Amino acid sequence: MPNRFLNEGGYAVLAWMGIGQYWLEYRFVWRWIAHWLAAQSFIIYSLSGHVMRWH
Repeated sequence: MPNRFLNEGGYAVLAWMGIGQYWLEYRFVWRWIAHWLAAQSFIIYSLSGHVMRWH
């Protein structure tokens, strides 16, 4: 990338591209993880309930 591009606001463009990438990852990846954890939470809850009953 030429230095002139960076001097004329290229850093801002790169920063926004980075922010957009993080936003997309947060929006899709973490939402998927949250849904997966919510689906597993019933299993985790029942397992922990059994463990508490054993003790």
